[in-house]
Amino acid sequence: MEEYFSKALYTFDIGQNDLGEGFSDNKTIHEVNASVPDIVSMFSTNIKGLSSLLLLVVAMGVITTIAIVLNVEQQSKSMEAKYLLVHANGHQLE
Repeated sequence: MEEYFSKALYTFDIGQNDLGEGFSDNKTIHEVNASVPDIVSMFSTNIKGLSSLLLLVVAMGVITTIAIVLNVEQQSKSMEAKYLLVHANGHQLE
């Protein structure tokens, strides 16, 4: 059975739990975004440990779709907070 591990294509979906944890640690959006390469590296290292070289990482949508970020946006009426949330996703304020 183990010979199949090295031939398999491993897919990982980086989702709200992976990124949302950073917000529960009071990290900024930019710090959470910066953590994505480390998350992918951890997956990659573990897959290489199985002698596989095939890794596909499927990421979630824009970071402000995470429920905790949406909650912050709804609670904060300040223009600065809304700017940071919009700016983090490369959009412009209307």
